[in-house]
Amino acid sequence: MINKNLPQNLSRADKILVVLYKLSKGTTKNLHYEDIVVSLFKEYPKDFAMRGYPKYPDPEGVNKAFYSGK
Repeated sequence: MINKNLPQNLSRADKILVVLYKLSKGTTKNLHYEDIVVSLFKEYPKDFAMRGYPKYPDPEGVNKAFYSGK
């Protein structure tokens, strides 16, 4: 389900930052990696779905995007 309130025309790195901010509510709260992966998939399913399985999040793709900044 795409949240129409979140910007859609961002880079993958920017989408990660948006979701991190949303999950943390703008604080320095610690977040669980699994929550980040699921939230990214829910907000941006086309960008963070598992290749060949569009109904599932891709934790490896999130990990690569998260640590490479791309």
